[in-house]
Amino acid sequence: MKIKKHDVLKITIALFILFILQISTTIVPAETGTIEGFDKGIPWQPFIPLKRVTFVEFDKESYIDDYAYLASIPGSVFSDGEKLFANPLLFFQPDGTYPDTEKYLYLNDYNGTHFLMEDWMGYCNGRLDKLTAINVDKDNLEDDWNSKDTVFINSNDPFDVASKIALNDWSYANNAVIAVIEENYEKPDNATTAGTVEGKLTGEIGEEKIKVKRPFGIASEYEYFTIEGQYKYVKVELWYPSFVINFGIVNKFPGFGKAEGITLPSVDPDLQIFCRYEDNWLETSTSSEMTISKGPLEKCFSYVYKSGDWRIGVTNMPTEGGDSDFINYGLFEKGRFITYGTFAEALKNLLFGVKEFNAYITKYPGVEIEIPDTPPFGCRDATFKLTWNNKNIKLGLTIIGPSGEEIDSVFDEDADSQEIKIQKLGECLDGEHLRAVVYALNDVSLPVDFTVEYSWQQNITKKQADMTASACEGAILGSTINAPLLYVKSDEAPKITVDTLYKLGVNQIYLVDLGGYLKQEVINDLSAVASINKHYKSYKDVYNAITEKTGSNDVVFSTIDPWSYWYYEEDISLLKPAGEYAGAFHFGPASYAAAYHGTPLLLVDNHPELSGAVTWHADFWIKHGNGYTTPPIACMFLTGTRVYDFLREYGFDKEGPESILTVADQYDIGPTWTRVFAGVANPGGIIGTPVDATNHITRCIFYPALIFENPAAQEEKVTLINGSKSERVNPLNIVARLLPSTPGLSNLKIIRESGYEEYIHPVLHTYGCYLYRFNEMGSKYWGVTYQTRTGHTPGKDISGQEIDEGVLLKSSGKAGSFLPDLDDSEVAPFYASKAGYSNAFSTNYDATIDNLNQGVISWYMVLHGDSGKGGQLSWWQPMSETLKQYGIPSNLADFLGKLLGMPLGANPEEENPWRGYDMLWGSTEEPDSATLDSEIGIILGWLGLANKDGPLNGGFIKPGLDILPSNIPFLKFLGNRENYHDGLIGPYGLTAMLIKFSYSHPAKEVDSQLKNLHSMDFHAGSCLIGTKYIQIALMRHGSVLQEADPWPTSYWGGYSFEMIPREYALGKTAGETYAEGITTIGIKYIFEKNEERTWWWDGAENVVLFTDPDLRIWTPSSEYSDKNNWESKDIKPQPYDEELSINGHMPFGVSNYPNEKHPMSLLEQYYLVIIALIIVIVVVLLISRKKNN
Repeated sequence: MKIKKHDVLKITIALFILFILQISTTIVPAETGTIEGFDKGIPWQPFIPLKRVTFVEFDKESYIDDYAYLASIPGSVFSDGEKLFANPLLFFQPDGTYPDTEKYLYLNDYNGTHFLMEDWMGYCNGRLDKLTAINVDKDNLEDDWNSKDTVFINSNDPFDVASKIALNDWSYANNAVIAVIEENYEKPDNATTAGTVEGKLTGEIGEEKIKVKRPFGIASEYEYFTIEGQYKYVKVELWYPSFVINFGIVNKFPGFGKAEGITLPSVDPDLQIFCRYEDNWLETSTSSEMTISKGPLEKCFSYVYKSGDWRIGVTNMPTEGGDSDFINYGLFEKGRFITYGTFAEALKNLLFGVKEFNAYITKYPGVEIEIPDTPPFGCRDATFKLTWNNKNIKLGLTIIGPSGEEIDSVFDEDADSQEIKIQKLGECLDGEHLRAVVYALNDVSLPVDFTVEYSWQQNITKKQADMTASACEGAILGSTINAPLLYVKSDEAPKITVDTLYKLGVNQIYLVDLGGYLKQEVINDLSAVASINKHYKSYKDVYNAITEKTGSNDVVFSTIDPWSYWYYEEDISLLKPAGEYAGAFHFGPASYAAAYHGTPLLLVDNHPELSGAVTWHADFWIKHGNGYTTPPIACMFLTGTRVYDFLREYGFDKEGPESILTVADQYDIGPTWTRVFAGVANPGGIIGTPVDATNHITRCIFYPALIFENPAAQEEKVTLINGSKSERVNPLNIVARLLPSTPGLSNLKIIRESGYEEYIHPVLHTYGCYLYRFNEMGSKYWGVTYQTRTGHTPGKDISGQEIDEGVLLKSSGKAGSFLPDLDDSEVAPFYASKAGYSNAFSTNYDATIDNLNQGVISWYMVLHGDSGKGGQLSWWQPMSETLKQYGIPSNLADFLGKLLGMPLGANPEEENPWRGYDMLWGSTEEPDSATLDSEIGIILGWLGLANKDGPLNGGFIKPGLDILPSNIPFLKFLGNRENYHDGLIGPYGLTAMLIKFSYSHPAKEVDSQLKNLHSMDFHAGSCLIGTKYIQIALMRHGSVLQEADPWPTSYWGGYSFEMIPREYALGKTAGETYAEGITTIGIKYIFEKNEERTWWWDGAENVVLFTDPDLRIWTPSSEYSDKNNWESKDIKPQPYDEELSINGHMPFGVSNYPNEKHPMSLLEQYYLVIIALIIVIVVVLLISRKKNN
């Protein structure tokens, strides 16, 4: 048969295709079925838990664990297009890695792994389908961690370990993600920069005195002043004429703490200062010291952000938390009796009330000099030193960051030089520079020459940062497209990587090469295996690639800075980082979290906008980690605004609040970073060791399943210790005082003993110092009604929401739907009931620890807190225990405790009241019996004559005495009895001293006595315990959420605190609840693009949310919303099926590689060339023939 020429072409092409198929055959096995995904969790898609776990041995000295962890992410959380499949991915550090001593409590993080796995194994019915251990010694795994299949992967080569991980999870893969990395990174050349700037300074101190009318409540009284251009720093002091009795013995009593004296009369003003900035007011600084502990003086300091118009704002609300020429010492040596102002002025205020305040303004002349050098990428260990040529002159130094923020200032008047050290400096954008501000602390009539020396180091190259980011973004991208992550070098494609591509039959490669370091030869080598689908060289491109697939605009921040570890310290002066581990990082856990959020990881070091902003946050917390210095407002505003400008530019700032999660330990970024975003975003933070971070993130992700391992989430009853109830009998009723219910001759009658009770779905409440019916009754005492920053009046305004119906019924008898009063111990349980919980109460330490160990869904706690001893709380305990702390022998302490119980009204048998109360004739049923007053009522109080049921029926003497100061003038005798309720329970002073609440049980003791908390959420209205070891201990024992303040907290935080269970009942996430709550009662630091800036007086509202902000806390009831309600059957794991394949991804084991390809041999390449040449020749002949025809 004659063959036509065009048939020759067809046959040739067919032979060519057949040849290609022979050397590269792709088989697509049938996919097996999966179940429905759970859609009320954190992940960007509905997700299905897999009964698997992957451990990666934590190595604090190298990158191998980080590369292995990142390569494990696409295998541990991946999408099939409609839903995610997920399992825990954990850094693993064996038990006993560090010495078993108090010092290393923080570093020994195994408890977190143990308790998480205990819950995970419970969810998996005691047996995993698969356990993968990467570089983990099998002897370090617990015997209870049973698994159908256990795989050990061991390798110290990042390219090899990534390939082994991929082959462990995929039988074939159409796509693969390849990130460009190096095994080892070179240190920067010319790593040190040093220089000097010089200048001259002259000028006189500017002083101004202003009278400010005394305001009442939160309505600010403003007075305006001007700061001329020659001034660079300002101090404002607010005070009023008064007496302060400053006997040192006061500080020996619990409750007075570090009190600087007892002030007569006591008015509690708060000070704010503002400058005109960008055609609007900028609040630069606040002061809200508590007069009862710090005296009648408020001080604000600020860099002069703009010369021109400034103003003072003064409010007058009770809040908690240097000599000047208006202070006079006298009467006793060492200033035991102090007069602010003249004696006559102070006496007038004492007799007739405070009508106005004095504001003394001090303006310091100075100059501002630009630092010519700009910090390089990875700038560390910066030093700025100021020296001058006239030692009779005192100068101060301030360093200004790229956002215009005051990074740090030093003005030690006793020093002959000033020095500022900054551990980490961020980059500047083009045109930006750091600035040194030098100013005089006294008059300078003749010019003074000064020099500012500066130096810094560079400890990491941009190349290393880019490659680290490539691995992180590659892991997240691989997760979104269900593709393995492999690695190549910039100048080599390792054979193991190429072999894996062939083994999996990869056809499309996504290259992540941020910074563009990959050489063309490597690209050619990879192209010979599979086509390059995308080559991402810019951050924005890879960010868009991820978010376009997921539709998410969530934000996850972390850092490439090595983890700054710290030791357990009980002395607050030692709360600081102890060092860095060169190979320990949080970017791996952060990438794991970002994969669930469907968003790229934003490494704050890798963008000048972010590194410039984070400088202040990290530096501030490194220097003020004890929490006693609250965040300066201008620094928060300027740095937060800089970050949000970046988020807008990169497309993350869309309509509505974003979810922002920060994963880094406290000294690497700082808790201010999380707090600053509240209001424009729903922020949350994960802190702790890198191991802690993986555990906490995992518990957050799988909370919907793990919560049912908590006995309180099950249908069986939980037995808890409930607190006792008490009331007062008539103090003159001798018969009543001799009854068994009032032992020790007390008139405190126990009407319900503390004891065991059974609960369904319990939450635990602990109240020691709290607000009580403040706007209903306390407002009459103080003469002010509290309003929120958002303009609402608790207890007065109508809410119009069904959930609020009856919230005032018990307290004031009002029916209907109102916003609740400030009434923590009544309102929080009210809303908890609305969410379907039952309420248990305890105030005694032992009872509370026992209750937590039995199992509760949530713990709502308001006790005095302190940053000492790892974060300690003031617990209710028998009077004798309080006395024992002061060295009194046990038997004598027991005797004295009972003896004091008679005149003080303390019942020695009431060891666990359901809530605390003012000791002077208070009870659980009427806790507000003592006041912050200055009238001499203590004796009458002890005798009960000021009790409402006493012979004077309250009379004109206030009921007892809490603290000597008062907001009411000394001679104001008349008034309604209700005025004597100050609305504050157990605040400071005598009540805190005599009541049976006292600081005890350091964090290490709490840690040793807690068991598994089974994903309990924890909400604290306490001061100073956020970021301290007590928070870490709660997290490790299984708390999924900790809401706690690293700084002092004012009373008014009680309003957002009591609303938490309400918001959960309404279906809000943890982040939504937190952000709305904190900006209702605290400062909103940054604003939307066109939003009006509205500032606030209360600078002591900086609680931080430590969890994933998209976490939903389970509620038993769906009456008001079903968003936070689900059943255990709704989140079942994927059933085991060894053949399960999700586009080649086989989570339960890989048995073969059906799409395996092989590189062509030399003979095959020869045949291919010959066939190609034949095709070319035939085509040329046919074309030539056609032209000839």
